[in-house]
Amino acid sequence: MTRYRITDRGLGYLVLQVHGLDTVLAQARKAGARVVSMGIVKGRDGAREVLIRDPDTGAFLLLRE
Repeated sequence: MTRYRITDRGLGYLVLQVHGLDTVLAQARKAGARVVSMGIVKGRDGAREVLIRDPDTGAFLLLRE
């Protein structure tokens, strides 16, 4: 499987709106997800968010609270 980087041209990612970002992130990490961003950060609109990589598919997921 090709391992794409978030900076690769034309790459997309899925944005998921979640409640309880800290809990969801902990569950994702326990399942093997790797954090790609610098931890939980504030987005341009002030929302808390974190970019992770799905351990099964390699897809990038942006979790927003």
